[in-house]
Amino acid sequence: MSFKTTGYYAINPRPEFADWLLERTDADMVELLTEPKLIEHDEFIGKTSWGPRENVLRVKILFLAGLRDLRPISDDAGCESILGSSEISEAMFDRWWTIQYLELECNVKEYLGELNRALDSVRPTGNPVVDEWLENLKNRRTDR
Repeated sequence: MSFKTTGYYAINPRPEFADWLLERTDADMVELLTEPKLIEHDEFIGKTSWGPRENVLRVKILFLAGLRDLRPISDDAGCESILGSSEISEAMFDRWWTIQYLELECNVKEYLGELNRALDSVRPTGNPVVDEWLENLKNRRTDR
């Protein structure tokens, strides 16, 4: 039996990628290609031929294919010119990016109960917006 789940993958540029791009494209394209990304991926666990290795490889290939939506690299010539290759391959991905599977812990709202119990231990942050939020939480607690 297999079960559908959602995988989350952090994709980050390698440090040398921005320097490579600066010689080949404009600043906007450099920013688009080098900002970290979080990718959501539907995957199965249990009795399936798709394991962690296959899921990572699928995300890498889909990520590269998705870049073809950007006009400067929408064709083989543009990819070759800017990325150094027109391939959609694991080697191409690994040349410029890293990927990391992230376990989804929870929604931070689930920590609100713990925060309310520990409010006396929370120190002011120095950020007026956050400090006002914390103060409001403390006041709500004492209003009960």
